[in-house]
Amino acid sequence: MSSTLALVLPGLGPFEPRPGTDDMAPPGAADLIAVAVTALRDAGVDEVRVLVSGGGDDFPLPAGADELGAGSTVAEVLAAAAAAERGGHDRILLHRLDHARTPPTQIARVLTALADGAPVAVPALPVTDTVTAVADGVLGRTIDRTTVRAVCSPWGFTADALRAGLTTVRSLSASREGFGSMDESLSPDELFRRAAIAGAGRGVVAVVAGEPAGAGLGDMAPAAVNAHAADPGPGRPPAGRAAAVVLAAGSGTRFGAPVNKAYLPLAGTTVLAHSLRRFAALPEVGPVVLVIREQDDAVAREVIAQVGAPVEIVIGDATRQGSELAALRHLGRRINDGSVDLVAIHDSARPLADSGLCRAVLSAARRHGGAVPGVLRPELAVVTGDGTGLLPDVTGPLVAVQTPQAFTARLLREAYEKARAEGFEGTDTASVVAAHGGLRAHWVPAPATNLKITFAEDLSLAEHLLRRGVGGLIGRD
Repeated sequence: MSSTLALVLPGLGPFEPRPGTDDMAPPGAADLIAVAVTALRDAGVDEVRVLVSGGGDDFPLPAGADELGAGSTVAEVLAAAAAAERGGHDRILLHRLDHARTPPTQIARVLTALADGAPVAVPALPVTDTVTAVADGVLGRTIDRTTVRAVCSPWGFTADALRAGLTTVRSLSASREGFGSMDESLSPDELFRRAAIAGAGRGVVAVVAGEPAGAGLGDMAPAAVNAHAADPGPGRPPAGRAAAVVLAAGSGTRFGAPVNKAYLPLAGTTVLAHSLRRFAALPEVGPVVLVIREQDDAVAREVIAQVGAPVEIVIGDATRQGSELAALRHLGRRINDGSVDLVAIHDSARPLADSGLCRAVLSAARRHGGAVPGVLRPELAVVTGDGTGLLPDVTGPLVAVQTPQAFTARLLREAYEKARAEGFEGTDTASVVAAHGGLRAHWVPAPATNLKITFAEDLSLAEHLLRRGVGGLIGRD
C-alpha cells in the first residue's frame, strides 16, 4: 500500500521581519506552517515534516518545524528521502512554505497522478500575462503563453525518482550545492524542475491543474515589496510632458462579475480609481486619458468625480489595440506640437502599480525610447502541446510583462498606425512597437505585487495588500 511523506521547505528563504518592526511576513511563519500541514493532511498525506531555515534566538522556530542542518537543502532533502524509504514511504511531496495556501484538492491531484504511474507530477496554472525572454536588460522574443505554465506546489515524486533526480542535480553542481551556494541564479523552482526532469528519466513529468489559491506568497511579503526602489534617473523629469492612458474598455469575462471589473469595489473605492489617482498625482504626467466602453460612460464619470482630478474620456474599440490607437489619436494634436512627448499605457486591472514603479518606467522610457515593467518568473515552465507534461526546454530567464508600458509618443503612434494599416495584432503595447517601430523595450524590474485582477482571488489579495500599505500613493513633489 502506498504511503506519502511531505516535506515543507522554506521556498524563498528565511522569514524576515518587516522593516522597522518585529512582525513576520503575513500571516506569519507559524500560521503558514499550520495552514500547509492541515492542507497536506486533508489531502491524505501520511506524514509531514517541516524544514525551515532561519532559526535562532531572534526567531524561534515555530512548533512542528525542524531546522535545516549545516548542509545544503539538497543534502537535507536527500537525507529525508532516505528516511522516508526506511519508514516505508514510497511517495514524497516537496511543498514550498510560500505556497502554504495550496488547497487540498490541488495536492490530491498530484497524488492521483503518482498513483496512476507518473514518476513525477506537479500542479501548474495557465499564464495570463505576456511572457518574454530578456537579455541585457532588453525584452526579447515573446513566448507563446499557451505553451507556458506557472508551476505551483507540491512537486510529487516517487522515492526512486526523487533520489535519482536530486543525485543528478547534486553531481552536476559538484561542491556548489543548495539554494544559496549551488548557483546564485538557481531558484527553488529551477532546482525542483531539474530534479524532476532528471528523476522522470524517460518518463514524463505529469502536469495537473493548479488553482489560483495555490500561487506563491513569497513575493507578496511586505519585506520584499518595501525593498523595491525605483531609480528615477538623472535630473528632474519634464513636468507634465507625459500622458497616461488607462484602459478600461474590456469586459473581464474571466473574472465572472456582472459588471466590468474596473468598477468593482477595492479598499474603499474602485479598482479603476486607484490607477487614475496614481497617475494624476505624478508630476511627470499631464493629461490622463481613460478609455472605456460606451455603455460604461455614466459609471466612469462617477469614478472620475470621486478621483477629484481632470480625466479625459475616450470610447474604446472592440480590441485592446484598437482602444490604445483611439487614445493615441485623441492625443494627436498634443503629440504633434510636442506638449506630449511620452505616453504610458496602463491596464486598469493593475491597481497596485505604485508611484515609484510608474516613475521608473517613465524615466527609463525617456532614456531608452521605451520601457516595460516585468517580474522575473522562475516558476514558468514549457509544457507539451496538450498541457499535460513538462518539457525540459530551457528558454532562459522569462519575464511576465506588466503595465504601465511607456514609449516616446511619436514612435508609439506611428507604430500603431502602421500596425492598423497592415492588420497586425500584438500581444501588448511593446510587441506592437517591436514589430512596427523597430524598438525593443527596456526592462524595468517590477514587484510581483503589481498584480492583475483576473480572478476573484486576485481581488481579495489586492485588498489585503492595499490595506498593508502596498501600492501607496506618492504625492506631487
